[in-house]
Amino acid sequence: MNVLVSLEGVLRSDNSDNPNRTGALLYYALKTNSRVAIFTSWSKEHAEHWLAVNGFVGYDELIDNSYSLIGDELAKRQITVARSRQQVELLITAEPSLAAWSFENGLPALLFAHPDTMLITNRPDVKMKPWADIEDVIVKRNVQRSLEASKDDSLFRFE
Repeated sequence: MNVLVSLEGVLRSDNSDNPNRTGALLYYALKTNSRVAIFTSWSKEHAEHWLAVNGFVGYDELIDNSYSLIGDELAKRQITVARSRQQVELLITAEPSLAAWSFENGLPALLFAHPDTMLITNRPDVKMKPWADIEDVIVKRNVQRSLEASKDDSLFRFE
């Protein structure tokens, strides 16, 4: 399995420069049987240093901030780059809006929500826009699937 993991919010706590213990456990659990790429808003040198100091070794690829394009959101651009290089089967992020965008684009996403380290605006218990984005995308996809299924004449119907 090819997994793309966000450094910010998953491996590193959102509210400090410390590693997220739960994120580290998740990373090493995935590393045993998966190809793990890390994406970050940091420079390559800064990210490599932080990862080495905090014991994150053995990652397969580091996608740094050098992939930015004017007008594109960096994380979305990085995911697009990663997907162009190889099939990405799972995105792990702490940002609900990025998880929603990923879902909208056919990429399964795992929303990493740690109550002690997640930014307040990204928490599901705070009724703010990012969490509502995920709900909206799920409803839209379900409606779209239902409409497509209703057009399929090969479906068996009880009448």
